Amino acid sequence: MWLKFLDMQDQVSYGSAMQKQHHITEKLYKLPFNKHNNPNGWIEPTTHCQLKCPHCYRGADKTDFKPIHRNLKDVLTEVDELVRIRNIQTLTIAGGEPLLYPDLDQLIEYAVKKNLNVMINTNGVLINKTRLEELKKRGVTRIVVHVDKYQGRDETGTEEGINKIREYYCHLFRKVNGISLGFIMPISGDNVDDLDILIPFFKNNADIIRLIAFTILCESTPGETHSKIKIVDPNIVFNKIKSLYGLEYCSYLGRTNSDGISWLYAYNIFAGNKFLGSIDKDIVSFAQEENFKKEKRYLFSSDKNKNSLKFLLLKIFNKSTRQILWQYLKNKKMEKMFEQILLIVSTPQLSNGDWDLCNGCPDAILHEGDLVPSCFLEKIKAGERIKLKN
Repeated sequence: MWLKFLDMQDQVSYGSAMQKQHHITEKLYKLPFNKHNNPNGWIEPTTHCQLKCPHCYRGADKTDFKPIHRNLKDVLTEVDELVRIRNIQTLTIAGGEPLLYPDLDQLIEYAVKKNLNVMINTNGVLINKTRLEELKKRGVTRIVVHVDKYQGRDETGTEEGINKIREYYCHLFRKVNGISLGFIMPISGDNVDDLDILIPFFKNNADIIRLIAFTILCESTPGETHSKIKIVDPNIVFNKIKSLYGLEYCSYLGRTNSDGISWLYAYNIFAGNKFLGSIDKDIVSFAQEENFKKEKRYLFSSDKNKNSLKFLLLKIFNKSTRQILWQYLKNKKMEKMFEQILLIVSTPQLSNGDWDLCNGCPDAILHEGDLVPSCFLEKIKAGERIKLKN
């Protein structure tokens, strides 16, 4: 699963980084998510996993790790509670490796009956054509695959080698049409230069890859050291990805103790594998606010509102969509257009002795009846008091 946080940065550099991010946010739509009005529900029915990713945030890489499958009844009760107290639109099933959970199909069907989109975060080891078709039939809307060079897979430990694995999933999802594919991976000072290899791959496969999520690793559990993994300033990642794509960011989530960015989004439009441009904050704002007016909940993973009359009129008069249309018309090949969402998550950091968390964290998990950041669950179990603030 995702890696833990990295070693601590000094407070001076952190404060400087947050000031730079404040300049970025002035041009973005701040997503209105909060603790009890959030489109995403995060659930982990199992901690079993076939891989031992370094510094796994559930501890699967430790020799004394004891994985469990949770009771289905308890998991379904948790889904009900997320619907009740969080007003969710999407259920994200994570782990561990969720495809190892013996009652996964029943969990998916239950969520679909609750009128929820279902997204699965997986290492992809158990995904083949038959299983993908089954998941699609049961109502899964998006599968996000975690593949990176640190997982100890059989292939070479380079991004070029790992891209061969990603290519396999791209071909597979093209065959089983109608279920969305995403990729997620960590970014640190140790692999930030691999973005030069990754971004061209994601652009060249824009016809099938609907979501790309990067997690910038920042801080570690006290007492741990990570000699091979280096800290990277989130602003370096933001700017490098922007430059490699030629994109513009549109929306973000803030932090609890600063003006910094925790989640940063770009909605990119392609014709085939040709990048046409990015949708701006006005389009995202309209989609979120219109959906809330109609359904009393915000969007996390959905195509709703995109064909409403109001939305079409907005697109006609919106500067970003006019530029995208102009780029499309200039292209000699009138290929089908695709949307590719880019998400960069900058994980919590210590600021003045307190954790600067993701404000409106979509990945909060239920623990002893309360919502807590899923990335801090093991710390909380160990006695550290960390709670969402809104």
